[in-house]
Amino acid sequence: MTNNPLPEEKNVDLSNMVLKFSKENNTINIGDISINESEYSIYGLGRRGINYLYEGEKAYINLFDISSQEKKGFKGFGIPKKEISIFGGAFGLKFFNDKFSLKTIYLSGKDDPSEGINVGSSSFYQRRKGNLISIIEEAKIFDGKLNIKGEFAKSNYDGDLEDENPSVKDKAYKFGTDIQLQKFSFGVYYNYIGKDFNPIGFQFFTNDRKGLSFVMGFNLGSANINANYSQQEDNVEETSNMLTTKNGSGNLGILLPLSKNISVNLGYRRDKQNTYQGNDEVEGQDSLTNEFSGSISFNIKDNSNILISIVNSSISSESMPETESSNNTINLGGTFRSGRNFFINPSIGYSISKNEFTNEETKTYNGFLSGEIYFIQSILSLNFSTGFSKAEAPMDLTNESFNFTTGLSFNLGNLVK
Repeated sequence: MTNNPLPEEKNVDLSNMVLKFSKENNTINIGDISINESEYSIYGLGRRGINYLYEGEKAYINLFDISSQEKKGFKGFGIPKKEISIFGGAFGLKFFNDKFSLKTIYLSGKDDPSEGINVGSSSFYQRRKGNLISIIEEAKIFDGKLNIKGEFAKSNYDGDLEDENPSVKDKAYKFGTDIQLQKFSFGVYYNYIGKDFNPIGFQFFTNDRKGLSFVMGFNLGSANINANYSQQEDNVEETSNMLTTKNGSGNLGILLPLSKNISVNLGYRRDKQNTYQGNDEVEGQDSLTNEFSGSISFNIKDNSNILISIVNSSISSESMPETESSNNTINLGGTFRSGRNFFINPSIGYSISKNEFTNEETKTYNGFLSGEIYFIQSILSLNFSTGFSKAEAPMDLTNESFNFTTGLSFNLGNLVK
């Protein structure tokens, strides 16, 4: 339920439903499902469809046929229409006492934005189709202290079925290694995504980029320090008449337990972007983001907690100072349980954004509440979530939104045991 439905949506509608049948290592899902296989094939696609999943000790199988467009109400259950069907499968095996694993993914499908729930914006996107194959490997050496991982994928993609241009083929790959010691970990990864690489399993995908990433962690008794840095750039074919954007991004996080029930998290993020035409920097395309964050968590007994978080961020530009801005956000939330039959997760937040050039401010207030009530433990439960947001912008502009979602979960398998 929402007070701001999208075009052709209802204020109140069925948003999610899934039928699940499980026996031992086999599972069949029909309805709203999510497919997550790999970074370059299909990941985070939550749509209506059907899939069969087998998860054994040495083997993994996932066969699926899922819609490329979101559906609500009682539409789109079962096998999707061929115009918006993405089908395929993943097959994985483990060898040598689980020290080496290999997984192959194949998918093929079509997408038609006019079949989606918000067809008002479909004119900006065209019907498309594509297929892809991906191979993923992981080797664990020296009792898991050294891990070598990689993925190689090839796509055949046509982003506009209305024009006369043929489909294009390209590749993407990522490989790297990480070291896991008792108090120290380190990893390095290289990624390459071709200019014409596009997996049909993603609604939107950023291609034409390459880069190097580093991750590092320290375990200092009760305290933990984690850091990562990534340097990415586009125009991978180094075409002379195209711009090249380079981005360097780093994060630092520190976890400090103050006591058994109180812990503090501190963080810093820096992101710098510059654009070049050959060796010359392009004005108006540079930006620098700095973000500081902190949170404190209080554990109440064994099943509840309170979290307070604060974030301060700023965006600056040497060539365009009129785009500089800052933002401050504070959130208060928590989890509260009553035995095994009831829990809620409330949160409230406030943020203020400021244009540093004009001194104009936008204030945002929001609240969220989710929870679940078990009528029969592990068999019948009611889940719900509700959210409210209000934004106050310059020129007395105000926007308010409200939504409410509820669902009933019935586990027949636990009932007939």
